[in-house]
Amino acid sequence: MVLLALLGVIDTERYLYSDCGLLALAVSSLTGWPVVEITEGPDDDPIIRHVLVRMPDGRLLDAEGPHENYWGEVTFDRAAWEITGQWQAPDVLAAARELLSMLT
Repeated sequence: MVLLALLGVIDTERYLYSDCGLLALAVSSLTGWPVVEITEGPDDDPIIRHVLVRMPDGRLLDAEGPHENYWGEVTFDRAAWEITGQWQAPDVLAAARELLSMLT
């Protein structure tokens, strides 16, 4: 999946380090797959490190592709994110569609 970044197909840097929640919400809207957060720290004050979707086979998906080795996963809390409808932007949905097309 790093090839996607090299080809300029998906802005991997953007969707790994700043807009991972947007990409996860877009992928979820297209597939129905659940969104999850990866957190660190104490339960009463966790730090959200990353947002991904859970694929039907159990792996987690982000801009780099499927992963099996994440820990700290919790159910995505939309209230914790200040994301309105930004995931519906054409560029975000296009990135989500491109990522999904690379899985088949």
